[in-house]
This record gives sequence, C-alpha cells and structure tokens, in this order.
Amino acid sequence: MDGTLDDPLWNQATAISNFLQREPFEGQAPTEQTDVRILYTKEKVYFGIRCLDSNPKGLWRRELRRDVSQELDDYFEIIIDSAHDRRNAYVLQINPWARNATLW
Repeated sequence: MDGTLDDPLWNQATAISNFLQREPFEGQAPTEQTDVRILYTKEKVYFGIRCLDSNPKGLWRRELRRDVSQELDDYFEIIIDSAHDRRNAYVLQINPWARNATLW
C-alpha cells in the first residue's frame, strides 16, 4: 500500500459511513459524506479515510505543524480505546492539509 485509496486492497474492506456529528450539532447526521475503511495485519492497522466536501474551498486548515491539536481546523479524528476503559485512548487527528495521508 502506498498511501492512496486506489490500491485494490481497500476494495476488500467494508466501508463505514454511518457517522454522526460532534461539531457543530452533536448527534445529528453529517452534512457531507465520509467513508472509512480499515485494514489490519497482526502488527499494524491501516485507516483509509475519504472525506468529501461540497465546498472544498471553504475548508479550514490553518494548523500545519505535526503533533498539535487540530481543534480549530476541519479535521477527522480516530480514537482508539485499546484498554476498553473509556478513560485512556490513542487519538489520531488529520486535517485537509494532509491529502491522501495514511495513518498508522
């Protein structure tokens, strides 16, 4: 896999698209389509994320540094509660600047 979503492996993963908003209207259906696919091996997890927007020129992407919060940008967030304790988690955020990025 090379970081793009046109790799044939992504077609084998089931698309997840039944998301709800957190901001600005928590619990409501999203205004734009987002699809996530997950692939994994014994040692790695791969997330394929496609976030569509009817007005891409209106996207907020001001934070371009690594390892900082994207809270002021448009962003997609993955939270992995690996201990299943609802207290500790790995948080991965990606904003529109990282086009065709792969998180692992």
